Amino acid sequence: ATPEPIPAQPPEGMELVWSDEFDEDEIDLTNWTYDIGGWGWGNGEAQYYTDRPENARVENGLLVITLRQEQIEDSYYTSARLKTQGLRKFQYGRIEARMKVPSGSGTWPAFWMLGATFDNDDGDPATDWPQAGEIDIMEYVGRKPQTTFGALHGSGYAGAGSLSGWNDQDFDIADEFHTYAVEWDEE
Repeated sequence: ATPEPIPAQPPEGMELVWSDEFDEDEIDLTNWTYDIGGWGWGNGEAQYYTDRPENARVENGLLVITLRQEQIEDSYYTSARLKTQGLRKFQYGRIEARMKVPSGSGTWPAFWMLGATFDNDDGDPATDWPQAGEIDIMEYVGRKPQTTFGALHGSGYAGAGSLSGWNDQDFDIADEFHTYAVEWDEE
């Protein structure tokens, strides 16, 4: 059964500046856009990302992202990758999402941020990854059902050399909804 949505409430002393509670009939395109394609995204990903409702839709106040076994071009799976790039940007504060991740080996859902200057196609190395910066708030590798991790990537500390930490639990992460957050300040 789909649980009831829980509206965002900022922690005491903080002001909510933006949220999306997915309480409309469709994904709000003033808040979200999509990455589309199946070129591996720098991680060897097997899926083709689409903007189709079969892969991303709003249902009962929740954003539902669905992996489907189907072929598009050279990819044998489809999914969705939503982003706020070009629509919303933030510097400092608490960024959080309440989500339920899928279970199973081969899945790798993530909740992360790229620097607002990120643009791998403009020819300026300062806006490329990792120089533009990345904060991985939560990544979940399905073959490690009790573990999430987070990381910081930047010039000189990226990929396997990122500043990262693992969060081990005594329960399977995918069994329930959890809130994932980062509090980001100038340091």
